[in-house]
Amino acid sequence: MAVFTRVTERELAIWLRRYDLGTLSRIQDIPSGTDNTNYFVSLAPGEQGAGKAAKEVVLTIFEHLAAEQIPFYLGLMAHFAKEGFPAPLPIVDHMGNILGELMGKPAALVTRMRGHWIETPTAAQCGQLGRLLGRMHLSGQGYAEVGDNRCGFAWHQRSAAAVLEFLDPHEQELLRSELAAQAAFDQNRLPCGAIHADLFRDNVLWQNGIISGILDYYYAFTGALLYDLAVTVNDWCIDDRLQFNEERLDALLSAYRSERPFSVAEPDAWPMELRRAALRFWLSRLYDFHLPHPSEIKSTKDPDHFRDLLIQHIRHPASISAHGLK
Repeated sequence: MAVFTRVTERELAIWLRRYDLGTLSRIQDIPSGTDNTNYFVSLAPGEQGAGKAAKEVVLTIFEHLAAEQIPFYLGLMAHFAKEGFPAPLPIVDHMGNILGELMGKPAALVTRMRGHWIETPTAAQCGQLGRLLGRMHLSGQGYAEVGDNRCGFAWHQRSAAAVLEFLDPHEQELLRSELAAQAAFDQNRLPCGAIHADLFRDNVLWQNGIISGILDYYYAFTGALLYDLAVTVNDWCIDDRLQFNEERLDALLSAYRSERPFSVAEPDAWPMELRRAALRFWLSRLYDFHLPHPSEIKSTKDPDHFRDLLIQHIRHPASISAHGLK
């Protein structure tokens, strides 16, 4: 995890003058990001807001994204928040902008979502998430902006070329063969829309048994809805043996389908989407492990988990029809 850019209270207090939020009272590192710098920011109400509770927001300083890329993500968060989903709402400054510049880098403020993430979800929690994700996919199809996939096929090829020298011969062959298989797979017939694409357990907050926040939209793009679902079940429904927990998987898929029924083409595409999702995170973890970005706080996740999950999906293709969804 990483904090890349340090901000002093004085620097932040000056920057916050562009907002009508009150005065800075506290700034706290969030050491749970891998690409951006994040801080919790507490703000005391101004004189006109005397007696009101302090406001808490999240500051994000974008380390890799260009300023022209970011409005898609912030706009998607605003779209979901305004439609009643538990998404952070970007905060507008005095000039009507949701994106500014701090420490020479793009920066934005969003509302802070309350809650905690869960390590081991129950079937009921997976069902709740599946239903919410189905609704968000339908809503995302109405989001007018189009976002490119930062981790699309060109990124797969570049990342593979960068990490190949660190792999043993069996891993090299696995990577090359899976890249070829994914290149031959046609996704154009699958329903598309704005998707989260990184809906791991630590990006979902819970309060009193209810989902209270969906975080980290900075890998979102316009793409296959089924891929987003594959990313999700690859984290939420896999057990310690890298096999699907059938109860959790059935709950998530059934609830999802109750909101958005699958198209004719999606059941046949399911095994390849599961593999694509595993490949994407195997590659990103390989890159972070072998070619880490310098930072003040840094730990890397084990890339072998998604390598082994990819092998499992290749050897034992999963079927949506097994859950009565075809």
